Amino acid sequence: RKNWVAKLIGRKKLPEGTDVFIGQCLTHHVQTLTEYRADTAIGSFLGLTEATYRRREAGNLLADTPTRARHIALAVVLSAREAQAADEHCWRSVREAVSSYLLALEGWGYHLSDVERLAAGYPEQD
Repeated sequence: RKNWVAKLIGRKKLPEGTDVFIGQCLTHHVQTLTEYRADTAIGSFLGLTEATYRRREAGNLLADTPTRARHIALAVVLSAREAQAADEHCWRSVREAVSSYLLALEGWGYHLSDVERLAAGYPEQD
């Protein structure tokens, strides 16, 4: 999933709904930006090699390439959601933040695995 998200963020044009998703993360699920090791995946999503504080590096990248602000903002919020979705128990009960993340990825073309489908709130298949 992380590789797919990194490719998504690396696209020249982001998918429809990106701005709404970022807005929802900043309003309804803002706590995920500070919880769950929110900056863990930012480096891989943006191709950063620095092992330092990744949000700071993303900020430096923003200063260097302001035209990629949407890409960087998406990388930050997806990193937070990815860290939360990586919890091995997230499939046991549907969490809105994880579900909306997985459903957004699916809407953008990602194929959910069976476990990801459970975490997204789909009913268990026989």
